[in-house]
Amino acid sequence: MKKAIKIILILGLVTLIIFLVVGRQSKTRSDDVIDLENDLVTENESTVSNLNIANREMVQVKFSWEVNGIKYNDALNITKEEYDKLNEEDIKKMKEERFVNWAKTVNAGSKQE
Repeated sequence: MKKAIKIILILGLVTLIIFLVVGRQSKTRSDDVIDLENDLVTENESTVSNLNIANREMVQVKFSWEVNGIKYNDALNITKEEYDKLNEEDIKKMKEERFVNWAKTVNAGSKQE
């Protein structure tokens, strides 16, 4: 009888430890649909083309990103005059800002009831 009680206590203790470990892991894991710090994010190659919109010379930079099987497509439409003032790093920052804002919107929308 004493042996059975010891086994039950040991099994109960092991179950409690497992419960605590699993519970802690689920709290540290992000509930976001898109976790920009931990998910693999892939930036696809951009295309640049010239456009005339309402008699204004524009440059369109089409770009896309992929994360968790979700593809984000967007385009920057910039006047030719402004585009010529930008360097590659400026354009990259603009694309990243749009992508991050989109990811935040997706995450916020997924938490609404």
